Amino acid sequence: MHKTIRLLLLGVIIIMYFERVLQAVPLTYYQYVTHIERSVFDQNIWFWTPDTMEGPVHSNGTFAIRYSPQFHGPFSTSQDHFIEHQANPRFEVRPVFNAPMVEFPRNLDFLRDIANHRISSRNGEKMTWIRMRGDGGIDIFQYPDGSDRLDSLFTRYQPLNYWREGMVIFVEGDVEVEGTLAGKVTIGCSGNMYLLDDCVYQGADRNGQFDQGWMPHMLGLASERNIFIANTVRNGRENGYFEDRNNLNRHSIIINGALVALNECFTFEQQNDDWDRYQGPEPDERGRIYLTGSIAQFRKGYTHRSQHQGTGFGKTYHYDFRFLRDGPPGFAPESNGIIDGRYERLELYQRRDYRIRNANIGTLIVHSGVELELEGQQPLVVRDRLIMRGAEDRPITIRPERGGDRTLFRVVRGPHSYVELENVIFEESIETQINCDSLKVINCEFNGPANWEAIIQVTGSKFADEVSMSSWHQLLVTHSVFEDGLTIAGDTRDGHLLNNTIVSGRNSGLRLRRFQNLEIQNNIIAFNRQGINNLHYEEPLLGYNNVFENEVGDYIDCSPGDGSISANPQFVDQRESDYNLNERSPCIDAGSPGSPADLDGTRADIGAFYFDQPNRAPDVFTPANVESFELIGVYPNPFNSSTTIGYYLPVNSNVTIRVFDLAGRLQKSLINSERDAGSHEIEWNPKSFSAGMYLLQMQAGEFSALQKMMLLK
Repeated sequence: MHKTIRLLLLGVIIIMYFERVLQAVPLTYYQYVTHIERSVFDQNIWFWTPDTMEGPVHSNGTFAIRYSPQFHGPFSTSQDHFIEHQANPRFEVRPVFNAPMVEFPRNLDFLRDIANHRISSRNGEKMTWIRMRGDGGIDIFQYPDGSDRLDSLFTRYQPLNYWREGMVIFVEGDVEVEGTLAGKVTIGCSGNMYLLDDCVYQGADRNGQFDQGWMPHMLGLASERNIFIANTVRNGRENGYFEDRNNLNRHSIIINGALVALNECFTFEQQNDDWDRYQGPEPDERGRIYLTGSIAQFRKGYTHRSQHQGTGFGKTYHYDFRFLRDGPPGFAPESNGIIDGRYERLELYQRRDYRIRNANIGTLIVHSGVELELEGQQPLVVRDRLIMRGAEDRPITIRPERGGDRTLFRVVRGPHSYVELENVIFEESIETQINCDSLKVINCEFNGPANWEAIIQVTGSKFADEVSMSSWHQLLVTHSVFEDGLTIAGDTRDGHLLNNTIVSGRNSGLRLRRFQNLEIQNNIIAFNRQGINNLHYEEPLLGYNNVFENEVGDYIDCSPGDGSISANPQFVDQRESDYNLNERSPCIDAGSPGSPADLDGTRADIGAFYFDQPNRAPDVFTPANVESFELIGVYPNPFNSSTTIGYYLPVNSNVTIRVFDLAGRLQKSLINSERDAGSHEIEWNPKSFSAGMYLLQMQAGEFSALQKMMLLK
């Protein structure tokens, strides 16, 4: 490979090792991955001078390194050291110690479930022999196990018919494999797999090399036990490497594909152990393993031994860089829709529905239109970052495998934990349990319980089951509907519950366990068992709420505050969960005068939804009185990236406009200069500000005014 291309690919590997935008199960992502680095006899199996690895290398165990192996890609271990003997290894990327463990699935059920063809060995009576014939398809034979191999054709498949989605063949029992592949195929088995001869892609060269930029074929070979290089004449039996060194058909083996030995190892057959009935010549050098692909094995297996003055194979391994983003059928989310195992980073697009089970993901990014099906009681844990951005017309939908089964969707606090959910629908019985640094929720629907702890910002969302929110810093919940109560905990220093509708709670509508500063304003809290139940020793700041007909009481250990009412909110249709206000609602124009105006320009309504009065909408920045100073307002408010501030001066004046936080600390001075009489507008773009409520102050001569602003991010 040209040196420049090699360096470019190395850079791609390094970036993706730390970013990991994976479309493949991690076992196929690594060029080499093991759970245990010691043999079944508890002996070290060394990486040594002839070993050169190009792609990502990882072990959950402790690597043993002797002399000078070379590692040109990312190298990591879940342990804190190597075992070294006269070691001088070359690492192009600094080794990572104490890395997260890679989880090996316990079985290949994820292949069984999607197999196009499942073949029985009749409880071990039959050996299955699979021969790939390029464009001629795949021939499958079966013959009595232990007898001579017979050309008894069992069936024939044409993998080209499965070109787009690929084909999975699963054998219950042992299987023998060889040949040339055209297509995308994974062969799995519950027993041992024996490689009788080369397993190569059509179009590969004599040594199994190929142009990865155009190669369309892809092979997976997966066993729930061992993958053996069979001791056949074509694989170098009887010292074939020395007998006929120029004839690759007489020695060595060429393999293209991803090898997965799930519970045992990748090794070779008949190693001349003392107890082995087969005893080969001395030496018994069978050739080399020319592998272009990847190896995942639970326990590291021998490919060469010292018996008989040398037994087995040398190694020439190359990485199939396509596995960074793709994988054989059954090992790539886009090919089978099953996500199972450990990922550092996973990104899902609207290619098909996905089924998630036993998944542990560092960073999960989901795009609009994706549908996720959760299998089991706790199928998913996100360890760090979760970003799910749907669209109004193409939301992200998350549902349980079986309706009514309680399923846990869990995010745990990681080193950079951040969760953003927008236009996501969590269907019935899915419980969201989120513990992170920062949580942002916009226009989402939750039909199961929610238990969250973070800096929390929720806008325009609906909750059909009980909700608990704990925050130690900032809490901002606006224009949302809670149909079975909301509990506030933690010790939030900057809390705001504004323009929400809390109805039909089986217990408290709003239950306050603990807070430092909490503003509750412009909310409808009605038809719950209890209205606002304050369990804290201090009262929150209440005002302009409609708290009505809660069975046990409207205000428990708290006072209504200014502007509050108690009247039927007059929903459009409460039985159908339509909590919009009808034209007779007493909540219209009853919100706090200091709150941001509704989108129609009128005074804020109470509740999650405002009543649109388009005929009453004034010009946003028209002064009420041209003879007076006026801070006309802020639009839009709330706002995301920028907002416009309007003010009016009846005479030329020196104007100061400043931004404060709610503790009264100056954050920004927008203007401090002379201005002509008339209407003025200034734009504010607070890029470096965090989300929350701010105070806008205008001063001109003896005139002074304040306006609240809400920044969303």
